[in-house]
Amino acid sequence: MFLAYDPEKEAIRSWGHFEFEQPCFILTISPMDEPELSRAAVLSNPYDLNRYLATLDAVVVHNIQLLSPGELNGTGTWCLDELLELTHLSDPKSTAEGMRYKTAAWTDSDVDLASTAEWGHRVLFSKSPQPMKLFGASAYSPFSSPQDTLYEMLARSSSSL
Repeated sequence: MFLAYDPEKEAIRSWGHFEFEQPCFILTISPMDEPELSRAAVLSNPYDLNRYLATLDAVVVHNIQLLSPGELNGTGTWCLDELLELTHLSDPKSTAEGMRYKTAAWTDSDVDLASTAEWGHRVLFSKSPQPMKLFGASAYSPFSSPQDTLYEMLARSSSSL
């Protein structure tokens, strides 16, 4: 039995199963005040993962795994791999965008990587430490995503006080 928040009913509901049609992320987490307790969180898309990681206040993330369909991971079947890096790709000449997924076994994208050389690249998650860029288009920003507003950022920071 799975417990999940149902936004329509604004309540926690129990579910017997889940079905996935797109890549999703499985995080191994524990509460900061109970580090020996291990749980898992399942997030349905890269933007939810980015927002979740940006707003953590009482949970430690130990590991992130990517559950991906065979057409993305190249195996022909769903696979669970440790996520090493997740990068948002955006075409400056249009509204086209995509994600590049990197695991120890493979790197692929939901867009043609050969056509993304001129696109903007923004790392949303990396298992290895990344140097913080202070200037330029890919500079550090306190916003979780380009869609974030100053109001949302301030609301997050005040809720964690």
